[in-house]
Amino acid sequence: MLEINRVAKKLGIKESELIPYGKYKAKVSLDVLKRVRKKAKVILVTTITQHLKEREKQRWQLA
Repeated sequence: MLEINRVAKKLGIKESELIPYGKYKAKVSLDVLKRVRKKAKVILVTTITQHLKEREKQRWQLA
């Protein structure tokens, strides 16, 4: 597996446009993705959601 910096370099994404999360994943803005869309074969988008218990705890803290 290639490190995210090397993948970004191949796609023409500047290091200043990249917010790395470890060696193999990073966050980029949608504007960057629109610019490099023709060079990329796959763009994987994921999200992180809170665990149900964490949401319940937050709800009770706000009330």
